[in-house]
Parts: sequence; C-alpha cells; structure tokens
Amino acid sequence: TSPRLWFELERAPDNVKFLLDSASLTPLTCNRDGLVRNGNLETNDSLYWDIWGGGDVVLDFLPGVGPNGGNALKSSSRVHHSWTQSQVLNTDCVNAGDRIAFSAKIKTSVDCLIYSWDSNQRCNDIFFHTDKDNVREYHRVGYITADTPDEGGWHHVHGIHIHSENGEKPDLAKLYFADANPNWDVYTADVKAYVLEQNCQALVENPDMEEKDLYWTYTDRDRSKVKVITPGAGGSGHALRLYDRDHSWRGLRQVLDPRCFVPGEEFNINARFRLTDALLAGVACAGTDCPSVVLYGRNCPNGDVREKFWNTLDMPWDSEGWNNYEATFAVSDEIAACGSVELWIHEVNPSWNIEIDDVQIYANA
Repeated sequence: TSPRLWFELERAPDNVKFLLDSASLTPLTCNRDGLVRNGNLETNDSLYWDIWGGGDVVLDFLPGVGPNGGNALKSSSRVHHSWTQSQVLNTDCVNAGDRIAFSAKIKTSVDCLIYSWDSNQRCNDIFFHTDKDNVREYHRVGYITADTPDEGGWHHVHGIHIHSENGEKPDLAKLYFADANPNWDVYTADVKAYVLEQNCQALVENPDMEEKDLYWTYTDRDRSKVKVITPGAGGSGHALRLYDRDHSWRGLRQVLDPRCFVPGEEFNINARFRLTDALLAGVACAGTDCPSVVLYGRNCPNGDVREKFWNTLDMPWDSEGWNNYEATFAVSDEIAACGSVELWIHEVNPSWNIEIDDVQIYANA
C-alpha cells in the first residue's frame, strides 16, 4: 500500500496572519554526484537549508556577498558552537565504504584561528551526522587546511569521509558546520558533497594541486601550517608548503580508497619535493633525512599498520629546485585488511619547510 503523509505549519506567533503559496511535497532523491541541494544558492533563496540546533538562531540569505559576488548564507544569534546552517541529505545511493568528498567556502564575522582547538577562537569544520535505528554518528569530515583564503576572507573547508556501515541508508543524514565561537556569525557558500567513484588506477585526488589544497589536510591541526604556493614544480600552477612544524612528525595527508588495496597488487609512487628554511632559502638533505611517502592503515584487525617507502632514485638533492621521488610497493596482507588507508608525507627535520607537488600512486601496469 502507498504510505500517507500528513504535514502542517505551526508555531507561528498568535494573532498574526501569514500567507502560504506554492506548497508541495515530493520525494527527495539521491544523487551521488550532488548530495547537497542548492549548494551554491542558485535558487536565490535558502531552499533546502535549515538550522542545526534550535533556540532563536536566524538564517539569512545574502545575495551578492559570497565569493566572486555570488550568494551566501549567514547564521546568527547562535547560542551553541554547533548551531549553524545545515541540510538534510539523502544518502540512500551511497554504500558503506564509499568515499564522500565535502567542501565549502566559509568565514566568520570575527577572524578565526585556523590552527587552533581553542573553543573561543577556532574555525568552523564540516560535520556529517547519521541516525540509523537510534545509533547516532557524528563525523568531523572537513577542515580549513591552508591559510590562503580567497578574496574577501573566504576559506576553503573540505575533506574526505569513508561512509560507515551504520551510516548506510540511515533514517536521517545531515550536514552542518560547527565549532566557531557562538558569539560569531557564520557565513557559507558553494557547499558540495559527492561520492568519489572508485579508481584503483590512480589513488591520489588532486595530485598536482591545481585545485589548491582540495582533498589534502594536515596531520595535526595545531602543530603545523599549510600554504598554497605558486608556481608549482612545473613552473606554473600550485604546490603546497608545510611550515611552522614543531616536530618531524608533522606533515600532509590524504584519505585513500582502502578498497584498492588488494594483497599482492603492485603500485608505483611518484612525487616532487623541495625543502626550504624559515627564510625560504633552499636546503639540501641526504638519505633518510629526505622526504618519503608513508601509508597508514587504520581500523585494522591487529592494530594500526605503518609502511614507509624511501626514494629509489639515487641522485644528489638539488637545494634550489624540485626533486623527483619514486618508489614501488606490493600491497601487504596487513594493510589490505584495514578499513582506512591514508597517505602521509612527514618525518622531515622540523626546521625545514616541506614543499610538495605532483603526488600520485598508480597501478603498476
């Protein structure tokens, strides 16, 4: 039998008149290429957007004040860190194990501190909530990685999330922006969420940094910083610089697709690196002091897995230019059993900046 639904409008103030026009109720479909509806506010209103939280939070549509003169949303009168603009998503077409990419442009009425966990000064992150059979999950899925905002102070917030088994076909899925000081207004624009389709021929997203820091993030939020620099290794485009690192452990990482790690499969790793000091003068390294690529497996049957791959190219380090890195590996049984695999670039002298470009892991033909 067909279900019947009843909906009503309520909670309007007493003794006032309000008008209703063009009301409709239609199924919310799932689109793997666009899980967020009206993400760039192309309808010129706040259609599909609401508030995470309650109280007297106000949601305003702001025409022409977004990036490049586009539209934006503002949440104000917030009384909690998590109370901001949000949207219910239909994720019924997203399977457990799929990677969802989240991104948005964001800023606050008071400049936030990107690399801080201080609840009074930190920036907003993107959160993804699911509720299935009364099991609730809250995932921090997007961060501001680079301290290189667009004109107007618009920061890029983004990340990759592996969809959980409990999150598959949930009763409720919702995206929201949390963590900024509740006394600040929060502005968002160009919000996106989409499935990264499995590609085991090339594992790294945005390998040449032409989309700036998209899909990349730091290894530790408050222990290092990231800057988008130009030109990149090819004399144009972009690269990423890791700087102000307080330990050799600090670096850059990206969430890979663990489904591509099948025991015995062989992959090649390519990258280009440059090292500079605090004054951006080139420095030279040798042997194990030079950058390498590390794979970290999480949610593994016997604990976390770490596999490090040294550069197989035997050539002197060019302190003034970009240096090629190459390695080859066969997937181990240990990392193939992990529920999450990340690429890390770190373990370099903390007094040096690590500049990174053209990173790719591709199947050995």
